[in-house]
Amino acid sequence: MRSLIPTPRPRDESRRDEGAVLVWVGLMLTVLLGLGAVVIDAGALYTERRQLQNGADAGALAVARDLAAGNAIDEHSMADTYADANANDGASNIDQVCGSGPGLEPCPAPPAGADGVTGYVQVSTSTAEPDGGDQVEFLFAPILDAANVGRTVDATAVAAWGPTAATATFPFTFSVCEFEHFGGSIAGGTVPSGTNFIYSHKSPPEVAGWDCGINPNSGSDFPGGFGFLDNEYCVAEVTNGWVGGDTGNVMKGCTAADLQELRGQTVAIPLYDQTQGTGSNAEFHIVGFAGFTFHGYKLPPDEWANDGPPWQEQGSNWICPDTTGDSGTCIYGEFTEVAVDGEIGSGNNYGSSSISMIG
Repeated sequence: MRSLIPTPRPRDESRRDEGAVLVWVGLMLTVLLGLGAVVIDAGALYTERRQLQNGADAGALAVARDLAAGNAIDEHSMADTYADANANDGASNIDQVCGSGPGLEPCPAPPAGADGVTGYVQVSTSTAEPDGGDQVEFLFAPILDAANVGRTVDATAVAAWGPTAATATFPFTFSVCEFEHFGGSIAGGTVPSGTNFIYSHKSPPEVAGWDCGINPNSGSDFPGGFGFLDNEYCVAEVTNGWVGGDTGNVMKGCTAADLQELRGQTVAIPLYDQTQGTGSNAEFHIVGFAGFTFHGYKLPPDEWANDGPPWQEQGSNWICPDTTGDSGTCIYGEFTEVAVDGEIGSGNNYGSSSISMIG
């Protein structure tokens, strides 16, 4: 008969099992702590690096945009503002702002991709904590290694600017001839000063020394004045070279609401030096882009004449000077420098610069 009374286990064997369990628990705790260090602490480093990179990118783009537009700025303060704004805790360090441009200290070594651009700015950021520390504090790593309490993370971004070679803009194009007639100079790197009227579909007013020819076949300025470009919903994707246009008197593709967005705005306007074809088959040869601020216009289906001089009064309306009736089409504004999102090229810079990340 089998005995129902259990046989006592030797005392030393029980202790051996208990010891084995403790070993396994210790090993599992080590593994769990290691996983916590990888997931939590490494995740904190990744998050910090991403925030610092976003801040460096934003700071570099902001500085590049202002320098490309010819503005005098405190580049270090601007970079710091954008870097802090991209940090969840609102804190980051700006270790360096350098580059090739007005007011920038030269970088120790030019970054890759900087050849051929007008200028560039490099922004370097690193960890800063609201309490004044400069490390991302670890949660689990110090349990495994008391000396491993945190780490400093850094990031670098480079933004460059140069002549605009392609961009999306309003579907106008102006003549290089008029740009130069009003005082613009590529050799001198200057844009025309003051406000000017630019006409389309009409001869310009009689001005001494005017040398922008007129197309005798259509009456349109050729190559002086401006034309309308092929577009979709009043936005044209323009690149240097031949682009399709429409020399008609009505700006196709644009509504009155689209044109009203131009009021007081500064945009990049493509400049052409040659035309070919007529009407809907017209093409313009784009050689660069200029910055232009709109102060008034008379463009079907909308007009905005600033309600007074220097426009010409006709009854209760204001029309383009030296024109009659509703046939005159003109734009009133001033050339200026502008920085836009677009492709950097190696061609002429008429005042419009494109900004691009190169590192």
